[in-house]
Amino acid sequence: MAAASVLGAENEFFVSQRISFSNETAAPKNTEWEWDFGDGKKSADKNATHSYEEPGDYQVVLTVKAPNVQPRKSSPIPIKVIPIEGLKEKLTLEIPGDGVLYVGQKYLLPNPVKQDPRLSFEWDLGNDNKIANYAPEHRFIFAGTNNVQLNVSVKDGRIFSAKGALIVKPVEIKPLIETRLDLIKPNRSVSFRAATKAPEELLNRIQYTWTFTGPESESQDSPTEIKIQDQSTVEESFGEPGIWTVSLEASFNGIEVPKIEGFTSFEVISTKKRKDPKIKRIDVQQKTIGQDGKYVAKILVETEGDYEELSIKIDEIVNDPAPQKKVDAIETEEKSLQHVFNIPLDTPMASYAQKEVKQQLRVLATITSEEGRDKNSTDSNASKDLSQAMEFTLNLIPPKPDWVLWAYLGGGLLVLIIIGIIALRFVRASG
Repeated sequence: MAAASVLGAENEFFVSQRISFSNETAAPKNTEWEWDFGDGKKSADKNATHSYEEPGDYQVVLTVKAPNVQPRKSSPIPIKVIPIEGLKEKLTLEIPGDGVLYVGQKYLLPNPVKQDPRLSFEWDLGNDNKIANYAPEHRFIFAGTNNVQLNVSVKDGRIFSAKGALIVKPVEIKPLIETRLDLIKPNRSVSFRAATKAPEELLNRIQYTWTFTGPESESQDSPTEIKIQDQSTVEESFGEPGIWTVSLEASFNGIEVPKIEGFTSFEVISTKKRKDPKIKRIDVQQKTIGQDGKYVAKILVETEGDYEELSIKIDEIVNDPAPQKKVDAIETEEKSLQHVFNIPLDTPMASYAQKEVKQQLRVLATITSEEGRDKNSTDSNASKDLSQAMEFTLNLIPPKPDWVLWAYLGGGLLVLIIIGIIALRFVRASG
């Protein structure tokens, strides 16, 4: 009887896996062999090998044809062929959490295939980047669509592949300047910040490099350049006035952030020599008020020097005691500045005699210098607010009481009536 077996202890094989069959039949020379593998394929080798392309259960039979002897068949050898479970043509790559993956973020490549010692795995991530591992962790360094291919090699068989893609978002870094642009003066501290949009695991790994390049100077062969590294927030002062350019570079895990958009320059404003501010005089343009029925005091404040704002405050005798501010002014021939404030006063009690009422007025004028408003100023000699007070006595002419007006109107009407009566009698007498 023909005798045949499978080499090895297993009778379960993967699709495409090469199976070796052993012929254990004692036979004379010129004996013919025929292996029937049950899938329509046959072999005339004494010891045959075969692989199946479709999963299923097969029966392998060896037929021995010796000279002058009836052909003999071996007992059927059961063979079970299984597919690579979980492997599909399209590879599903899910991103845990919020479903967003950033450049440089750690990602565990999910392998859908059950591990088996007869299978080996290789991930092809493009750009000649291949990883021989079952489910490796990887950091993608390119934003956009990243193609991924999983190659599964069957021992003594062929390679099966599944393809997928991952959308990887770039890390967004935007340089910001946090100091008011009009306050950037030579040798004053200026604040910068890199606003970074990235997952928490990357924020502490990002390395920043700030480069500040100053304007060309006659006193130097090349522009001033300042480099600051490994800081997301920077405070720096710049001695040279003019336009400074800014560049910010960032990298993490050896990956360079390719594009950083934001402001690219700022101006260090040259400071001229300031003239100390001064309040020269405080006066009232007209001390007798009310002849025209209007009760407004015109306060004149004359100043000189450089400052940002002038304000005055009046004692509680006025309708609105809040400080009134002014920055515009008329320049005099002496180069001083004249500010005029219109201050509404309380209307005095009506009087028939309209006897003048004395009104005390106390004016407090305050100059606010530019440095006084600059909280980032490092100038220890910066001017403080400057104040000066002045008191005046105003003569307010009270309005006449309303009954006087009615008396005038009544008297006028009575005169008209008397004239009318006299005229009427004269006409009758003439007739």
